Amino acid sequence: MKSISIVCGLQLSDNPRVVKEASTLSNAGYDVTVHCGLFSAADVDRNLSLARSRKLKCCYVRDVRSTALAEQCRWQCVRIRRKLSQATHQCFGWEWGVQLGYYGPELLQKCLAESADLYSVHSPMGLWVGANLIKRGRLVSVDIEDWHSEDLSEKDRSNLPLNMLKGIETTVLRQCAFSSSTSHALSDTLAYVSECKPPIVLYNAFSRSERSTELPSNLNRISGAECKRVGWVSQVIGPDRGLEQLVAATHYLKRP
Repeated sequence: MKSISIVCGLQLSDNPRVVKEASTLSNAGYDVTVHCGLFSAADVDRNLSLARSRKLKCCYVRDVRSTALAEQCRWQCVRIRRKLSQATHQCFGWEWGVQLGYYGPELLQKCLAESADLYSVHSPMGLWVGANLIKRGRLVSVDIEDWHSEDLSEKDRSNLPLNMLKGIETTVLRQCAFSSSTSHALSDTLAYVSECKPPIVLYNAFSRSERSTELPSNLNRISGAECKRVGWVSQVIGPDRGLEQLVAATHYLKRP
């Protein structure tokens, strides 16, 4: 049986695309391991239930349930390492992989200790892990959910090693075995900028059969061939996420 390691680094409940990918590959007969974390005590039951219901095998890079002193010290050291790396970036412009996430080096070591047939990476931290795996001859796939080096607020840009991030985005996209993204616009742009094959498009959406509840009644009342619907799917609502442009564009709509 072919084995696939999915490099997440976040909680399952914070990354629906990882859950969908892992579930699909597992159901297709692959041996799938998800490298993720349990960071919030309030989310433990939800995440364990999610993994159990989807029959996912998880390797936790951080487990908040652990009360061992060594684990608590390790977590504090990881936090300090990240804060120091961000401070050196802001003061001196030095760029390190640990500026992209808490557990990049640890995830890389876990992946190198395995002999998976494919490593699937997500997120900026995952891209750093993927670029290093490629250097070591491992087979890597990548899912670009957001254009990480460009789709950032000014505050976020000051905390990230953008030159490094742009470089590893290009490296992984050019040398990966497979790539995907969330829209044709993003896929075409990534292909143009990175001079790579366009990633295939996997939309950020779920079929209606997967919904636990029906659509709101006011949406069900809207029907007809002339009616167009726009769905915006995200875990976070706020500025600089494209909503401003979406709302502004409704001024030009000529149909319901």
